[in-house]
Amino acid sequence: MSGPESRLRNWKWQKKTGFHGNKILDGDQSVYFNRITNLGDPVEPYDAANKKYVESFTGGGISDFDVAIFLEGTTIKVVNNKWYILDTGTIGVDDTRCFDTAVDSCPHNGKLFIGPGTFTLEANKVFYLNGDSEETQSNPFYYAIGVLDGKNINFCGSGVGSTILKMAPGQHSADHHAVMIINRAHWWNDGATMFMVTDMTLDGNRAEQEEYYYDGSGIILTGSIASNFRFQRLWIKDSFGYGVYCGNNGSGPAAGLVFSDIRATNCYKTAIMTDTVRGLLINNCLIEDCNSGIECVGNQPDYLTRDRDSIVISDTICHRAGITLWTVNDVTMNSVYMDCTGAPMQYGLIIHSAIRVMISASKFLHNTNFKYSTFIDANTYMEDGPCDVFFNNCDFEGSYAFRILGEAKVTMHGGRIWGHKSCVYMVGEIVEGVKSPVACKLYLIGVELLALQPNDEEPDPTLLLDVAPGGYVEMDRCFASKTGYFQIAEGSNYFIRDCTGAGLEGHNSRWRKEDGTYLATPPSTSIITTLVDRAGTIVLGTPICYQVAGVKYIGTVKNVTINTITISGPPITGDIEGLYLGVPEMINQVDYLIPGAFASAISNTLIKTFKKSHSVWRGPPAYLVAVGCIVNTLDSSGAQPYVNVAINGNKVITGNGLQVASVVQSTTINIDPARYRITAGDTIEITTTKGTIGNASDLTMFLTFVSES
Repeated sequence: MSGPESRLRNWKWQKKTGFHGNKILDGDQSVYFNRITNLGDPVEPYDAANKKYVESFTGGGISDFDVAIFLEGTTIKVVNNKWYILDTGTIGVDDTRCFDTAVDSCPHNGKLFIGPGTFTLEANKVFYLNGDSEETQSNPFYYAIGVLDGKNINFCGSGVGSTILKMAPGQHSADHHAVMIINRAHWWNDGATMFMVTDMTLDGNRAEQEEYYYDGSGIILTGSIASNFRFQRLWIKDSFGYGVYCGNNGSGPAAGLVFSDIRATNCYKTAIMTDTVRGLLINNCLIEDCNSGIECVGNQPDYLTRDRDSIVISDTICHRAGITLWTVNDVTMNSVYMDCTGAPMQYGLIIHSAIRVMISASKFLHNTNFKYSTFIDANTYMEDGPCDVFFNNCDFEGSYAFRILGEAKVTMHGGRIWGHKSCVYMVGEIVEGVKSPVACKLYLIGVELLALQPNDEEPDPTLLLDVAPGGYVEMDRCFASKTGYFQIAEGSNYFIRDCTGAGLEGHNSRWRKEDGTYLATPPSTSIITTLVDRAGTIVLGTPICYQVAGVKYIGTVKNVTINTITISGPPITGDIEGLYLGVPEMINQVDYLIPGAFASAISNTLIKTFKKSHSVWRGPPAYLVAVGCIVNTLDSSGAQPYVNVAINGNKVITGNGLQVASVVQSTTINIDPARYRITAGDTIEITTTKGTIGNASDLTMFLTFVSES
């Protein structure tokens, strides 16, 4: 047998045995090309006029490779799969030219194999990212290896540490934005539908480049509307910019992008950067000493309406490198370890205006002296839109371990928050010592909080909660074994329920927040319009709290219909900013019987006068939200006296009070919110006006209190 098939079998036998003609293969060489002769110009499946690779061209050859680059001593050889030499050069001199030949010669959908050795590359060609023609082109990037205009290629080395591509010194500067490998299309055309870079080390030679940041410069830059890119088994090191930047440059999302088994070290900017990707998988990666480890960003504001991004990040370690999610949706992060200790420029885990984010079984650490483990915000420094994040069994530790601000909403189930200055830090900007308002919401369920000792020489007390005006924290079944301070600004809210441990037990409350069940604007001062039927779920007499203009008012539910709630308590004087329901255990009723004719004269001390007694409140703070009265005998004149309740001498019922009758009379919204709160040590008295005849007798007063917590 002769021809390519016989040569292939002979070559495979020679490779296996190490014998090739009269030579033994060197251990660092994959093959010695003894019988190769020049084939001539390679076939180019390229439409030069339209700068587009022809999709129907598939190329031929064996499965091992279509084009290969090998070192033989100091000689670089470029061959095709028929073992014909396409180019040769001297290592360290002709490396870039040989790679150009290899890429140009590799067919569409082909595999370019690079053997062992260190190849030094120069960014000696230019690609313009902007413009729609040669006349309007702008934003030049200088590149070493270009896979352009929709060409599909599998760019494969012989292994990490075996195949090394290294940027030559002096390739990147303020006037020469360099990229080692670029994959894009000209003039907004569609990009590749398959591009792979695997099994090699990519060295940016950062120490020999000018330290100048430019968006997109670095080791690998991709763009255009592209799909099915794979970056696997790579060591990306010493980049003068980004490690891998998969951008869209405004052309639309890349679909199907995989980063797997990546090690990235010492990148001046971000190790793995994606800009508007649909279907992104990052797993089994180790990133160290980069300005940022992973950045996933998307277009704004269409992250709220576009198709799901479907981003998954798993089994990844970031040392001294943070993680950023910015205007993206539908992100799942699992088994991620991030430790930014020693990286002073890092905020840690940054989540800005991202929705449907779920993070599980992960740990986020930062410096224990001044930085944040998280920085979760929405509509603060940039008004990009809402942020909604869910954490499940995650750990946070840092000086300010868990920071949330702006209008972000975060829910956390399980896990731990260990803070050295504050566990939860819900604070935006601080101007001249004044905390700016926020509108963020944090829900903690079954979370452990630990107030650790600060590391400063003159430490401030460690805070469990530090909440700026407008912030909201809700905690259920949480645990804090150590005491910590609460710093709750006026105008903020926190509710702690069924929590244990020395740090939380004294703060337990039983209020629960209504969300999306009512209209903010009430139809009257006593009625709330509901959006769902609550008649079967809210019991009459249930404690209710309604917040108006930053002030919380306490009352009880007097009536419920399919679309309304009627309250008893202070009047509703504006739009409702927050609505909360309590539990029956928060209700406390005190009855006072005043025997005999009680209204023969004006009196402010019926308890003292008729009961020969005193009433002093010994319970926790509460609110007198409803008062009722009844008498056995009416004033014979027909004109009945009025009664009232005084706390520390201040009458609680507005106007004259309640006019007595032989049936129960009750307050509605005639409760004075400036006088209805009672605390330990406050006195209670019953007052009356003078009856016409003065013979109304045997008064009973019913006082309904709602506990504050």
